Amino acid sequence: MGGVIGRYALADMEADNETHDVRLFIAHDSPMQGANTPLSFQYFSRHALDEYVDAPILYGIGEVIVPTLISLTELLTLNNLSIPYASPLETLTIQDTPAAVQLNYSYVDILSNPISAINEQWQSELDAIGYPTQSRNIAISNGNECAVDHGFGPRAPFLEVHDDHNPDFFGDLLHLVVTPLIGAIASEYELVILGILPGSSKYFFDL
Repeated sequence: MGGVIGRYALADMEADNETHDVRLFIAHDSPMQGANTPLSFQYFSRHALDEYVDAPILYGIGEVIVPTLISLTELLTLNNLSIPYASPLETLTIQDTPAAVQLNYSYVDILSNPISAINEQWQSELDAIGYPTQSRNIAISNGNECAVDHGFGPRAPFLEVHDDHNPDFFGDLLHLVVTPLIGAIASEYELVILGILPGSSKYFFDL
């Protein structure tokens, strides 16, 4: 989206009679008509955020314990060791940053409502300011200019995983301990109940 901001900045400077000394402006994969982040991805992140916030143990680990351990580690190394860490809450709310809200053609808000009014307001402002006129403007993209797809039809399955799992005694014992523990941490109590039940499992995953 840097190309969109670059276009706005150059056009705004020209409108204010400022010299930007840009002779060639190249916009690479820049969504001049609005970015298209699939709604399915946005709904998925909203669901993941709800599940994360509703799991107090998991939330406490990701937002309190891990950052505290990282801070202590950096302190013990006299800040010679820097550990980058983005908490799950930061990651799952990145779509709520002002740039993402404005530049996404459709935005799923915190209540899981798809809205486009904010983008439309921004797009009107961008269209009004136009493109810089004192530079040669070029747009390049990684996409295919001939509209050739990747060979996948709409709704075609991309990945299929069908598996039967028959654990041995120790595998069953591990499953008996680990699965309920994961369920308790994630506050998914049905997983706790299912994890206690011994026996084989079947997995079906279609994407």
